[in-house]
Amino acid sequence: NNSALLRRIFVKSEYRGIGLGKQLLIEAVKFCQEQEYRIIYFRSSEKMQAANSLCFSNGFKKNTGMSIGDLTFCRLARRLRKTRRV
Repeated sequence: NNSALLRRIFVKSEYRGIGLGKQLLIEAVKFCQEQEYRIIYFRSSEKMQAANSLCFSNGFKKNTGMSIGDLTFCRLARRLRKTRRV
């Protein structure tokens, strides 16, 4: 399969707000590009506002969603450009 699943985005509370989450996401995307994945998925809920915001600001778009009771789940996706090897 040519898709990757980013399962979690967690940064310990005392280290939030200094760009570590963004750097981790950038490294994950770079790794996926190097491994020639074509798309990255991230499963989330509406309660994961910080992670969702981070993903949206780094090129992810809402792919699908569903509600179960009071909770709404969604899947975010980011398509990757093919990297050129020299």
